[in-house]
Amino acid sequence: MPELIAQIRAWMEAPGIPAQLKRLHGFLLSYLYHPTDFIPESDGLFGYLDDAYLVGRVYTRTMQQLDHRTRRTLPNLADLSVQVAPWLDLARRLLPAETQRIDHLLDEIVAGRSEAFQHMMNKT
Repeated sequence: MPELIAQIRAWMEAPGIPAQLKRLHGFLLSYLYHPTDFIPESDGLFGYLDDAYLVGRVYTRTMQQLDHRTRRTLPNLADLSVQVAPWLDLARRLLPAETQRIDHLLDEIVAGRSEAFQHMMNKT
């Protein structure tokens, strides 16, 4: 996960990244430091799995939306990026409701509805 976060951080500063992706990247980095969480870290492994899923989804959404010229990745991610999809599938099986809420939240953030985070966190 630290490597994926480093890549997302690098994309935030890269020229040519669409505004909605920069918004998504900024949201992710803010969310990771926010005290409210989908599943609190005090709940053990599952408390980290929702964060890992969020990081993985932002990474894959970015990879899908950028063309190969803009999508430069950090050298140590070449092998890791292939593993992200199976990790996301596993998280969806373990936390179906939470991952569905995270996916919906990401759609809202990309659409520019940043108040969606507060609204969804009030439902937890």
